[in-house]
Amino acid sequence: GLYWLEVTNEFGCTGRDSINVTIVPTPVVWLGNDTTLCIGETLLLCPEQGFLQYLWQDGSTDSCYLANSGGSYWVQVTDENGCLGSDTINLTFLPAPEVWLGNDTLVCFNEVLVLDAGEGFESYLWQDGSVGQTFMANEAGFYWVEVANECGSGADSIYVNFTEPFDFTLGNDTSFCYGQSIILDPGSGFASYLWQNGTTNQTLTVSSTGIYWVAVTDEFGCTNADSVYIEVFSEFSFSLCNDTINLCEGDYIFLYGPEGFESYLWQDGSTYQSILADNEGIYWLEVADEYGCAARDSVQVMVNSIPDDLLGADTIICPDETITLQALPGYWLYVWQDGSAGIEYSTNESGDFWVTVQDEFGCFGSDTVRVEPFLPPSFGLDESQWICDGDSILLDVGEGYVSYLWHNGSQTPELWAADEGLYKVQVETICGTYSDSVNIYFHQGFMDLGNDTVIHSGEKVLLSPGPGFSDFLWSTGSTAGTLNVGEAGTYWLSAFDGFCYVLDSIRVDVFSDLWVPNVFTPNSDGYNDAFFATTTYPDGIFNFKMTIFNRWGRRVHEMNSIHEEWDGKINGSNASEGVYFWTCDYQTLDRTGKIVNRSQQGSVTILR
Repeated sequence: GLYWLEVTNEFGCTGRDSINVTIVPTPVVWLGNDTTLCIGETLLLCPEQGFLQYLWQDGSTDSCYLANSGGSYWVQVTDENGCLGSDTINLTFLPAPEVWLGNDTLVCFNEVLVLDAGEGFESYLWQDGSVGQTFMANEAGFYWVEVANECGSGADSIYVNFTEPFDFTLGNDTSFCYGQSIILDPGSGFASYLWQNGTTNQTLTVSSTGIYWVAVTDEFGCTNADSVYIEVFSEFSFSLCNDTINLCEGDYIFLYGPEGFESYLWQDGSTYQSILADNEGIYWLEVADEYGCAARDSVQVMVNSIPDDLLGADTIICPDETITLQALPGYWLYVWQDGSAGIEYSTNESGDFWVTVQDEFGCFGSDTVRVEPFLPPSFGLDESQWICDGDSILLDVGEGYVSYLWHNGSQTPELWAADEGLYKVQVETICGTYSDSVNIYFHQGFMDLGNDTVIHSGEKVLLSPGPGFSDFLWSTGSTAGTLNVGEAGTYWLSAFDGFCYVLDSIRVDVFSDLWVPNVFTPNSDGYNDAFFATTTYPDGIFNFKMTIFNRWGRRVHEMNSIHEEWDGKINGSNASEGVYFWTCDYQTLDRTGKIVNRSQQGSVTILR
């Protein structure tokens, strides 16, 4: 159409212009319908030809586009008028059919495995000719499936194996008596157990009526189950008689069980319906019915025995005193030997006295007591006693007194005496106090093996305690009367002097000649850096003096103790290498203790 515009300025002047507009149609482009291809195929997308420009989704500008993968494709075209048009197509690429039935597998013997080839295929074919998506495998073997769609076909196979079947049993349905129980056990070797009450132990103890089941699982996770019915017979009871029966000693009673039962069993093993009870104790009877179920009742038989010690132990009467005898309390009747009654009886004479009693059950008993005249105690302690030093002796004044008091405060019938001195004791009797004493002395044994001594290497010394000893035991284990020793050490002897064992010891040291090296290397390397003299018994060296000379006889060093050393220096400077001479004078003791003068000389070489 024609379009124009007229305008007027501020002076009233006007102007006009026009344009002729022609509307052309939008370009029409079509890539086709959305489509499906197989993987590996391609599709050439070509819109109509004759457009001035083409623009594809990836920026390319060719008139056609080769598509080889799934997705959304579009193109925009421009015609000779500059008008734009576009279209879009969706492509789907299908793969060749792939099917997977899973890995070869092991299935429980009492299960079925569902094999599933998967959805979306156009056709299915199993090894037995069936054509469904799934297949039920219920026996061992190879299973395969072929699938197909418009892009081709695919196949897979699987080997299915089944575990060995296992069976177990909880046993037959059973019954037993109330109060009993039974252990249900499916057997060992299973991986897990589950009972109807939720417990997971191998066994279940049952004591009530009901149906009981267990599911067991083996090492492969396979499960099997069994059940059993248990019936428990009802409880019943009976009564022998009162719970407690009282008898006098020597009496008896018959106990009778109930009638009409299959069996009877008493505590002593007898099987009669009744039993004679004449001893104190628990009597029980167990009866069993036609099912073998049992019930039990018991009775305690109390035998009232009057004790033999109604009057206690025999006793003593002190001079010019009266004693009161008292029987045990708690009885209804007391009768004494003279016909008097009462729980007590008094007398100032010695002799035999007896009483007869009767209890609440009519049982009788009696006892006799002897009353002796008092005799002053005899302690049995000597005036004096000797013991070995270090030993002890038991002083015993005898049992049966009211109290005891020793000089050290001890209050027992016995006292161990381990020290010298006077030991006194006082005892209290029912008729007063008495005392006694004893002097304890130590036997002073003596043995002398001699003074400590020193012997020279190769010498021996004979050790002897002298006459009057026996039962010898030396520190070496010897049991001879003397001991000949040639090695350093402390030796002791234990021997019996006729009354006690005594002990003495002696130290024997062995002295050897001085040992002096003939070479030393004072180079401060920590090895053989000093010159010195030594011996097996350095403490036995007295007035030691060692002088060292060079080869021209000049004195270069002097040591006044066997414990001193020469470091190879002369006036603070290193002595030159070479041979040096030494003399040594010293004193020792011989085995008699006498001082002996000794001397040695020699040479030593210094190397650096």
